[in-house]
Amino acid sequence: MNKRSPQALQNITPKRSVTSAVMVDETPHEAILESLPTGVIAIDRQGIITYINPACAGLLGWRSDQVRGKPLTDILVHVKNGAGDVLPQEDIPLLQTLRQVKSTSAALFYHRKNGHKFPVTTTASPIIGHGKLIGAVEVFRDSTKEHRREVARTEFVSVASHQLRTPLGIAKWYLNALRRDSSLKNTPKTTRDYLDAIYANNERVIALVRNLLSVSRIEQGNIKNEPRQTSIVDTIERVVNEMQVVAAKKHITLSFTNASQLTPKRFIDPLRLHEVIGNLVANAIAYTPAGGSVMVRLRAHKQKFSIVVADTGTGIEPADQRQLFSKFFRTATALRSNPDGTGLGLYLVKSYVEAWGGKITVLSHPGRGSTFTVTLPLGGRQE
Repeated sequence: MNKRSPQALQNITPKRSVTSAVMVDETPHEAILESLPTGVIAIDRQGIITYINPACAGLLGWRSDQVRGKPLTDILVHVKNGAGDVLPQEDIPLLQTLRQVKSTSAALFYHRKNGHKFPVTTTASPIIGHGKLIGAVEVFRDSTKEHRREVARTEFVSVASHQLRTPLGIAKWYLNALRRDSSLKNTPKTTRDYLDAIYANNERVIALVRNLLSVSRIEQGNIKNEPRQTSIVDTIERVVNEMQVVAAKKHITLSFTNASQLTPKRFIDPLRLHEVIGNLVANAIAYTPAGGSVMVRLRAHKQKFSIVVADTGTGIEPADQRQLFSKFFRTATALRSNPDGTGLGLYLVKSYVEAWGGKITVLSHPGRGSTFTVTLPLGGRQE
């Protein structure tokens, strides 16, 4: 068989081929792009559309000749994130890629020409020519089917969790009544131990259901939020005092230090803030061996404050730190030392903190403990 050189292949005039959308009489590379079922769109450094394949034009409700030469922001309007918030123009994947000169991936909602919204999964990458940035290209596809399945799954979890709350709550009420009954003192210790075990496991299931409900509310954008002016110091002290009993059982020293000696307040949901701090302190105690310590520190500044939870525990492997705030993720160390965990606590913490306009970071070394830092702006919004 005679092999042709790459140059010879480029000189071959391609045969005219027919796709479902257009007649193609281009180079082999362009014919491939024109035939793809996924959308492909490219822009130059000024954000002007230089190429769009038929699939992309069809998904957006345009013809290719109507789009080429137009600014991207005239075509991609009202781009929304998963929470339904409209993205600033500079955060549209293609424009973000131009600005940062690196690939970006996202799950978003695009709008067609007729205004209809549809979900997409997209990846945008910079186009480099002769060592210089000359534009950006994006590949995306309609993810309506996957989105519907995810919505159905979330709604099922929400409904199932709601249905479980009532019987679990009733079981807890009866178990408490039995444990307080004076006649129980005369029963064998084994019977009392059985009741305590049933109560403890019922509490575990209640906690799991509570977390699943919180996750489903976050994913549906229905987080219950009742903000009011809240003292950060008082909230931290309340959590630390509540957790002292747990720490004492493990012979762990739990302390709180207000490093700045300020008493910042913020308009925030106090129950959610209590849950965030409580999750971090509970995790620190759970993964710290007897004789260790957990330290909570507050650092307040003019415009923001930081809550730092540091422990002398087992630490977290660098590879695990990248997935630490993902749903249901648990490290191998966590599975060994605390098999009863759900892997939802840190996901909820991150979701709440970011919804408040803050961020959470972790610094950890295996065998040398971990430090979690929550940084939030002061003030907050009354709405």
